[in-house]
Amino acid sequence: MTFRLDRGDWTYSWFTDFIGRQDNNRFYTDLDYNEPQDYFGLSGIYKVYTEAAFIHGLSARWSGDTWTITGGVQNIFDEGVPQVSDIGGITQLSAGNSPVAATGYDVRGRRAFVSVSKTF
Repeated sequence: MTFRLDRGDWTYSWFTDFIGRQDNNRFYTDLDYNEPQDYFGLSGIYKVYTEAAFIHGLSARWSGDTWTITGGVQNIFDEGVPQVSDIGGITQLSAGNSPVAATGYDVRGRRAFVSVSKTF
């Protein structure tokens, strides 16, 4: 979702990405990994789901006759990647306990960007 405000040569934008809740428990019919499990006699809880997340950013652009300058910040609130348990290969690709394969999560964190262009 993007909100945009145009004022003369300037354009201001606020953009939001939504990532829905994910749950790998659906692969198992005989066991619910979101329920407490025993591990060497100790009770523990595996976490094989992630919560929904909103990732926000903003930008400003100035457009002249032949020049355009854009700058902004992605993941402005530095929303981190959720942590999950790695259970027997459920998390196929991860950075520590953060799922990164085929997800929309921003693993790079907050970052700025600048773009300058000229037309001839």
